[in-house]
Amino acid sequence: MKSRGILTCLVIAGACVASPAMAQDRAADVERRFSAFEANSRQEGRNLTRVTRGAASLRQDRWQSFVTPPLSAGANYLFVGYCDQHCTNAGLEVTGMWGQVVGSDFLGDANPIVSVPSTEAGAYGFRGIMKECSQGACLMEVRVYRWD
Repeated sequence: MKSRGILTCLVIAGACVASPAMAQDRAADVERRFSAFEANSRQEGRNLTRVTRGAASLRQDRWQSFVTPPLSAGANYLFVGYCDQHCTNAGLEVTGMWGQVVGSDFLGDANPIVSVPSTEAGAYGFRGIMKECSQGACLMEVRVYRWD
């Protein structure tokens, strides 16, 4: 019996791995959202420098944690999340070097944003949380920008 080669979702450790074509479409959708955000920021005179990013395909009510490279003390950082077109609600939590929550956004939209003034040099943690996804899993990406 021949397989049609259609794999919509393979669940591995709570995450959903989509077919390559589906993953590319979702990644392109998220990239378009970030490109628009970055273009609007430039038009508004904001100088954003990308520091790092983290992305994961997440099922509803799942999360993924990431760690930044060392951030500079005294600088402002913007943690921006976007998820694909099947996501209607995502959250974002940022933690300091000692694990304390220094900012979060659980406003019930698909674009969480957290501004964090870095008071100490060092690595910060961030966690993307998938609150509502109409598919087996949705792609969520968080980018960290230094904001001058």
